[in-house]
Amino acid sequence: MKYLIAGSIALAIVLLGCLKTYNDTYVVINDTSKQVRIEAYVVESAKKYNEIPYLEEVIDIQPNSKFIIRKGKGEEYQPRGIFKFEIIDSVNIIFSNQRIIRYKCNNVVDLVFICNDKRNIINYNEYYDRSCGKHECTHTYTITEADFESAEIVK
Repeated sequence: MKYLIAGSIALAIVLLGCLKTYNDTYVVINDTSKQVRIEAYVVESAKKYNEIPYLEEVIDIQPNSKFIIRKGKGEEYQPRGIFKFEIIDSVNIIFSNQRIIRYKCNNVVDLVFICNDKRNIINYNEYYDRSCGKHECTHTYTITEADFESAEIVK
């Protein structure tokens, strides 16, 4: 009986060890001297269902800092990109309430937004620096002083 219990425990440990967790890590680096606020909206999808567009998520990043989120893949699947939901279709990047960059994405293919703008923060395939290991990838987007300088002035 003692060997049966020990064998069962050993088998459970081996089986649990074989379960692989695959993750993606998404990093947004604020490489500016400004506070960055990322506001994520649901606009086009809301309109499609005769709803009022709404603010879904806000991410604040201190100057010269970063935002990091890890997401599961496979059985632990979570939507790709930095946002909690794939339904995000409009984003404002606001620099210390002084300047703003507006991104929109309203072309959807297989529930994935395809954005035409380069460096559009919604479309993670377009702009992330990507480094991958055996079971995970890190996707990095950097907000730069050049982004701040090219952003429109908040009125």
